[in-house]
Amino acid sequence: MTSDQSPRFDYKTAWITAGLFVAVLAVYAWTLAPGMVRGDGAELQFTLARGGVAHPTGYPLYTLLGWLWAHVLPFGSMAWRINLLSAVAGAGAVALTYAIGYRLTRRVLPALAGALFLAFSPTFWTQSSITEVYALHIFFVAAVLYLLLLWRDAGPRRPRFLVAIAFVYGLSLSHHRTMLLLAPAILVFLVLEEWAPRLRLGSGARTVVQNTDTSAGKQAREGQVGRNRSGGPAEQRVARSVRSVLVLSAAFLAGLLPYLHIFVHQLSRGRTVQHVVWNVILGGDFVGFLGLRSNQLYVLWDLPRQQVGLFGLAAAAIGLAWLAWKHRSVAWLLGLSYAVNVVFCLFYRVPDIHVFVIPGTLILAVWAGASAGLLSPLIDRLLRSSPPLHGRRSRLPALTRYTLEGALVLVAVASFRHLPAVQGEVSQMDGGIEQQTRDLLAYPFEPGATVIGSWDTTMAARWLRAVEGVQADVRVIAVHRECEWLIQALNSGGPVYMTPEVQITRLPEGYQFEEAQQFGKITTRPAAYTRLDLQLHPQVTLEGVQRQGQLLVLRWLVTGAPLAEDYSTYVHFFDAEGQPLGQQDKGIGEATCWYPPTTWPPGEVMQDLFILPAGTARIRTGLYAVHEGQIEPLGTDATIALP
Repeated sequence: MTSDQSPRFDYKTAWITAGLFVAVLAVYAWTLAPGMVRGDGAELQFTLARGGVAHPTGYPLYTLLGWLWAHVLPFGSMAWRINLLSAVAGAGAVALTYAIGYRLTRRVLPALAGALFLAFSPTFWTQSSITEVYALHIFFVAAVLYLLLLWRDAGPRRPRFLVAIAFVYGLSLSHHRTMLLLAPAILVFLVLEEWAPRLRLGSGARTVVQNTDTSAGKQAREGQVGRNRSGGPAEQRVARSVRSVLVLSAAFLAGLLPYLHIFVHQLSRGRTVQHVVWNVILGGDFVGFLGLRSNQLYVLWDLPRQQVGLFGLAAAAIGLAWLAWKHRSVAWLLGLSYAVNVVFCLFYRVPDIHVFVIPGTLILAVWAGASAGLLSPLIDRLLRSSPPLHGRRSRLPALTRYTLEGALVLVAVASFRHLPAVQGEVSQMDGGIEQQTRDLLAYPFEPGATVIGSWDTTMAARWLRAVEGVQADVRVIAVHRECEWLIQALNSGGPVYMTPEVQITRLPEGYQFEEAQQFGKITTRPAAYTRLDLQLHPQVTLEGVQRQGQLLVLRWLVTGAPLAEDYSTYVHFFDAEGQPLGQQDKGIGEATCWYPPTTWPPGEVMQDLFILPAGTARIRTGLYAVHEGQIEPLGTDATIALP
């Protein structure tokens, strides 16, 4: 460790870091989603606004911090303020990446290049522009890495930094569980920096003692044994070690305190401790995603290349080689962190694996900046080999260094080309969901009504109801493929409305499909229909038909034994002159809540809903199955003139 590596306060570096933070924050604020977003971000916005618990693994620190942030910040809409939290965390991670690079290279431009590689990597940029957990996660990754470097260079103040690392690492785990992936690299780094030198020193000392056979040496050793037996320095070292372990454990556990929020929230709602630990905190449902991915090359090569480009990957390889040469413990810290992250991503088969690769992007960015470390010995050689000109040393080596470092910065800045793609991703996450949901909730629902929508619409509606009080007396639930929840909603007494994206088109008898502007509507009111009793097959009867405006309901009845396989129902539409207007088929599992024909109870009517094209006067309907690409009808079809 050299004297210039001491962690004394550097005002120049602090100003550059602060300036970089402000500049990157301005870019992220420019691309920030303006309000409510879709997907998990919508659920997180709702959770942060209400101070609840998010989907597994709960993210307690994020939900608590987000609630405080959303209610304290004095400007902007609440949804925008929650989005802004990601921008601030992302800009903080970029600033810390610069600080890491500068501490390793002591060069401003290479450290800046590394920070910009991260700042403008498309996935991280997008995650810093919407409500999501990953920007804050990367902030903690960068913070832990930077604190480890400070601890390495701190000299006598190392214990303080170790306590800070324990606390921040515990705090990071209360946000995102994948911080555990850093643990092996942290342990290796601590061993290499702290215990390995001591072991080497101890071995040398033992050799000296063994080769010393003087009476003075024997007396010294005998005196040392006596002090150890009487509670001397050895016992004091043990006591200090025990105190250190207790202090570090206390700091680490203090960082985990936000998890109490999950226990208090969930237990107060009747959840068991087992459910909280396994399903929420540990995310037990995610076990099903474990297994080797089929697209390993996507994780190993495509994603890193997309984030930092080919030049960035080449620079990262050079930087890793330089660290292995000059900072071996840091090379182990970053290299093992990257390797563990890649292995995890290879065996975690979630669709959005690109967001889990972001810690690897940070490490690639640091390596890319560190590539400039190889310039120093090359420049020194040039300085020694170039003769003085008119008694003065040539400026060419320094100009060469700055030129190469500036080129590295320009390559990193070129990542700004991802701006259109990032704006497109953010726009897709926004997608006008707020205005769409406001328009839907402008409908005059009856008291006690239930609205069934997609996940995105439901979360936006819950936000408007809870935060702004819009249609607060209307129940809004997200659609599921299972039908039990729908029957419970229908039997609750009020009408059920379906948003346009919900395809509930088959229900048992006793429920009535109705038209309601842009909604589908289901009630329990009885409705008149035309009785047909057309026997299409010994087991299947078309019991009746009902027409209501553009809605057509066919009533199927299975007699005798249940059907042996799941058939598709179909309707062909014709106008008064017999010209075809189109057809609709209900394939297996196409509807949101789908009762397959093999589950139709014999003797009970099942209703199919179809939408009539304008001008429909008659229909032809029946059932069929597909075997080896060939359509096989079930019995005969029926042609019906509509009432």
